[in-house]
Amino acid sequence: MLAEYQNFVKDETNPALIKGGVKWRDVWVTATFGNAFEYFIVAPIDNFAQYDAPHPIEKALGKEGFAAWRAKGNRFF
Repeated sequence: MLAEYQNFVKDETNPALIKGGVKWRDVWVTATFGNAFEYFIVAPIDNFAQYDAPHPIEKALGKEGFAAWRAKGNRFF
């Protein structure tokens, strides 16, 4: 399941985020200590108004594509 999640992020999520305008993001994972398989994702914001706009993946894929992406990704959470 971990490899499936990593492929989902690498092959589907990251390209959609880039297309949707996300400049960069960092993903941190616990190593020696902490909960195994827990990821922390950090991304910059330009201003708080961006939270009133559609999600970057929705901008990239459209409403139906975003719904399909969420349905596929929900199994990992």
